[in-house]
Amino acid sequence: MVRVSFCHFIFAALALASSALVFAPGSARGQTFPVVLAQADVNSQQQYQVSFLKDNVSGSATFLFATDTLNADGTTSGGFTANVDGNLVAGRFRELNQGGESLWVAQAAGSQVGFLARGWKTPGRLVGEGTVSTATRGQIFRDTFFLLGQGVIPLAQAPANTQHP
Repeated sequence: MVRVSFCHFIFAALALASSALVFAPGSARGQTFPVVLAQADVNSQQQYQVSFLKDNVSGSATFLFATDTLNADGTTSGGFTANVDGNLVAGRFRELNQGGESLWVAQAAGSQVGFLARGWKTPGRLVGEGTVSTATRGQIFRDTFFLLGQGVIPLAQAPANTQHP
């Protein structure tokens, strides 16, 4: 009999759900054409202080999710920026929101590091799994970490760009 811990079960389900959300072909998710709305309708930011944990190794990061698009399939997406142990990475994220909670997946890259993460978040908490990839002398090294984050007080919203006559 194989015993699976509750945490392993939750992470497997989370990984499956977030991967299916992002990587399913368009026909499996319905139409996926983004619907770009006015900034006031979808423009929001969430910031988290995150700890990376694996065995006896730990690190820290700051994640910033800046939502800018409501997609036709009901998901939201936007810019993702992170400072991962001093390496700045930027990319995109997509999330499925339900009642203040969301399943999310983000992909970002910087000059010396690549980052892929997925997880579950609320305005106050972030839990997930992240993979950091680095390239050295033609070889790619990957490390996967457990992510545990705390929400930061929401950032002040910048006023919309205005054009002067």
